[in-house]
Amino acid sequence: MPIFAKILRHLFLPLIFFWILAFAVYNHDLVALNLWPLPYEMSAPLSVWMVAVLGFGYCMGLSGGYGKYWNAQRQNRAMKKQLEMLHKNTLQN
Repeated sequence: MPIFAKILRHLFLPLIFFWILAFAVYNHDLVALNLWPLPYEMSAPLSVWMVAVLGFGYCMGLSGGYGKYWNAQRQNRAMKKQLEMLHKNTLQN
């Protein structure tokens, strides 16, 4: 990762975190969530809904990242195995 991107990440992530924290502190009005086909309604402060949605998005991002990581690891193992076979073949010849 380029150094400029690292600097931007380290500057903006804390700012975004504190902005979300300030938003959560100042927005404590109740918001109702209706699940349309179901007769349920849940009421919670807006800050709780914001944290829940952000947490859900974070978990989904992690799961997508881990999926790519596992796929890359699987491909890496297959390529290592193929390289070892080619190395053994060249040593035998």
